[in-house]
Formats: sequence, C-alpha cells, structure tokens
Amino acid sequence: MHNYALSYDVQNTDLTDTLELRYIRVDDGNPARDFAVDNASINGQVLSMQAYVPKPVPTCFVDPQNQIGFAAIGDIALLAVTDDEDNTDGVSDGALLFNGQSKVIGQGGAYSFDCPMTEGETLTISSYVYNPRSSYVQLKVALHNVTDDIELATTSAVAIVPANPVVNFNFNYTTQNTDEGDELEIRYIRTDDGNTARDFSVDNVSLNNTQLQIKKAPPPPNPACTMPINFNTDIALTPATSAQIIQIENIYRTLSDIHIGTNETVDFDELNIEFNEALAAYDNLNIVVSEGVIVGETISFGGAGKILKALYT
Repeated sequence: MHNYALSYDVQNTDLTDTLELRYIRVDDGNPARDFAVDNASINGQVLSMQAYVPKPVPTCFVDPQNQIGFAAIGDIALLAVTDDEDNTDGVSDGALLFNGQSKVIGQGGAYSFDCPMTEGETLTISSYVYNPRSSYVQLKVALHNVTDDIELATTSAVAIVPANPVVNFNFNYTTQNTDEGDELEIRYIRTDDGNTARDFSVDNVSLNNTQLQIKKAPPPPNPACTMPINFNTDIALTPATSAQIIQIENIYRTLSDIHIGTNETVDFDELNIEFNEALAAYDNLNIVVSEGVIVGETISFGGAGKILKALYT
C-alpha cells in the first residue's frame, strides 16, 4: 500500500478547463499486475469512489416523431388502461396492458422507432412494469437489433408476483459499429409458460431519462397497397402521330354530337331574364338581420324554388 500525495496551484491558463485525477501505470503493462484505489481526496474532501459513466449523447429515439409505439409479439391484445400506481409518472396517468389471448410461450410486445442506430450511442433504459392479475407473470426486457435479428442487451427474467406487483427494469447498452444504420426495438418478452391467466402492464419506459410515448403502433399496411405498380401498358408510351390525333378529335366530336347534340339547347337570353327576375323577387323580400335575427317577408316554397332555380342554373 502506498499513499500518494501531490499539490498544484491553479494557473490563469487553467480557468474553465476540465480537470482529471489520473492513475497511470509505468511498469511493463503485464496483465498479472493490478492495483486498487481505496480512497482519494482533494483539499480534505473525500471523493466518491465510483466508475465514471459518460453522459449519453443526443439520440434520435427520444424525438416523439420517431417513436412508433408498441406492437404485439405473439397472440397478444394491447389495451389502454388507467389502473397504474405512481411509478414516478403519476397515478392513473395511463398504461398499456399486454393481455395474452392464447397460451403462447415467448409472447410479449416490442416498441419500435422510425430512426436508425448510430455507433457509440449509450442507451439507458428504465421501465416500470406491473402485474394486474392474481397469478404471477415472468418476463425480461431487452434491446433488439431488428435488422440483424440479434439481442443486444437484456435484463434478467423477473417473476412479478401479486404481493410485489411492480418492478423497475433498468439496463444500458452502447451501440457498436455493427449496429450502425440498423433498426432498434425495446422488447418485453414473457419467460413463463405462456398461460393466459398471466398478463403484464407497462406503465412507463424512458430512454436516456426521456419518457417515451406509451401508445400502440399503427397497424401494418394492407399488403395489396404495398404491391409494386405494373407499368406494362397495352398502349405504346410514344407520342401520337398526326393521323392518330385527327382520329381522336373525330371520336370526340362524334361522342359529343351523340350525347350533347348538335343544336344549341340553352336559351341564354331567357336565363338572363329569369335571373334578373329572381334578384328582384329576392330584394322584395326585404331580408335583413335585426339584433341577430334574420327577418323579412314570408315566401312560399314554390316562390323560393323559382329564385333558387334561376340563381343556380
């Protein structure tokens, strides 16, 4: 054991700079050689002896626009409930129940995002899960690389019993270069026998101390709506020739003559007379707004119909 002591007077060139207390080995670096730090103090103040955890860098997963929500894994019904306790975010503020519909081992849910992972992100997960039933339920929470179908990090499986119905799952993971550009999911996987008497509810989940939206993911699109468009047409995609344009114009005129006729059937002079008569008839009704009430002369349905017909013909 050795007590290292040293002192230093801060200079004006050090102002606002970051300080580190470093322990540097100066031997041959052999892995058989280790050391342990019992304590350290600065100006008589004992420092906290704990491993340094860097602050998480900003990540796209905390942006609400990138949070898709929960989808079922297995035969699960996702139901919004309000039977949650405080669990750090308020009593009855809302939770999501994962209700097993049939006995399926490994069922649960997955929270997905609409943005990719980038290398070097520290992802810290904290989630309060509770058991709303009288039977126990056992599950684990994991980060899953969907693109590579690899489990990146996971908690241990925990049995949530009615006597102690709330568990806070928390763990962290730093993304690797193999995760770059890949899709991420937070998965809640049951590790019990899949019995339908066992359910669980997620009250909240936070990523890097930011609460995610507790919501169901929208249903997947109809496969028929995602089929590629067939551009193989039975009409050549080339400019029409002059002869073809003349043929099209002849067809148009023929159809026009058949369905519309060749003689003018609208008497615009008569329409103009009817329009002016309708305006005069409307003015004679003396319609005004008096103290918020519309008042005027009484008119029959037939008279009103003539006015409307003339105005909208």
